[in-house]
Amino acid sequence: MEKINITDVNVIELLRESLPTATNEKKGLLSSDNKVKGGLLLFPASIMDTHPDDYYLYTREGIMIGITSGLTPNWTLGGGCVVHCQRDTIGSVTTSQMIFQLFFGGSRVKFRYGAGNYTEIIWGEWKDL
Repeated sequence: MEKINITDVNVIELLRESLPTATNEKKGLLSSDNKVKGGLLLFPASIMDTHPDDYYLYTREGIMIGITSGLTPNWTLGGGCVVHCQRDTIGSVTTSQMIFQLFFGGSRVKFRYGAGNYTEIIWGEWKDL
C-alpha cells in the first residue's frame, strides 16, 4: 500500500467530497430539497407568518415543527409549537394527502387531522389531548 501525503490539496479535496453532509442524500444523509423555510426532514422551522392550515404548501412528506405567535395570521390558539406530520408532497390536495397536527402552548395540548379531497385540505376541529 502506497503512503499518501495528506497535505496534498487533491487528497484533501477527495476526502472532503467523500464525507456525508446534511445537504447531500447521495452521501447518506437528508436531501437539501426537503426544506421548510430553512429546515430539514424534522424541520426546525420558524414560520410565525404562516398559518398551520397552510404548512402543507411549504413542506414535503415528513415531519416539521412550526412556531406560532401573535404574528401568525388568523391564529387563535396563541404562541406555541405545531408538530406537522404530512403524508404527501408539497401542495398536494389529493386523497393521498393526510396530515396530523399537534399544538402545544399556553399550558394546553391540542390535535387535529386534515385530508385532501382533490380541491383543498378539509381540516377537523382542534381537539384537546
